[in-house]
Amino acid sequence: MSTLKIKIRQRHFHGGGHAGQVKQAEALWQEAPESYENAILSAFSDVENALISRQKLADQVKAQEALVRALREYARLTWLQHNGSYRPYLNKARD
Repeated sequence: MSTLKIKIRQRHFHGGGHAGQVKQAEALWQEAPESYENAILSAFSDVENALISRQKLADQVKAQEALVRALREYARLTWLQHNGSYRPYLNKARD
């Protein structure tokens, strides 16, 4: 047998190695859509969590702003009361 025939036969006979590679490639091909879908669902979940966190932070900022306004008004009224410019009616009734 010539060396050329031996090389050709060796290329075609790999003890089922190619068949195993084909099956592995087919399995990966079938898993790809599921993996892609999982990646998309994970991304949507991440976006949803980020939006919820953003809304919670916005609510906290609004609450803090309201608290600051209330404390400023309290400080203003206290300053007026202590400087004699302002006394609520209820305090006058107690005197």
